[in-house]
Order: sequence, then C-alpha cells, then structure tokens
Amino acid sequence: MSERIIPLIMCGGAGTRLWPASREVHPKQFLPLFGTRSTFQETLLRVSDPALFERPIVIT
Repeated sequence: MSERIIPLIMCGGAGTRLWPASREVHPKQFLPLFGTRSTFQETLLRVSDPALFERPIVIT
C-alpha cells in the first residue's frame, strides 16, 4: 500500500472581490457559491477518501 496524501487546505483572505457577500463574519470560503455547499465543504468532500488521504490540515 502506498502512503496517503496529506491535504493542505488554504482558506483565508479578505474576500474583497466578493464583497458585500463575503464579510468578516461570513468569509468567502464558507459561502455556497456553486449550489448548496460552500467551497470549503466541496474541498473537504474531494479529500474525504480515507484510502487516499490523511486528515486534512486547514491553513487560515
């Protein structure tokens, strides 16, 4: 069995281009831009297979 990938998820930034939807209390990575899930949720789903990935590290 090969080693699993450790995902690094970067979620941060001011989100000035998405203002007024993105604000300090509701950052852009938690907005549902494409459907019902936020981009953060979509990213977590992409790296959720335990056969391929370790637990992700989230960088803010």
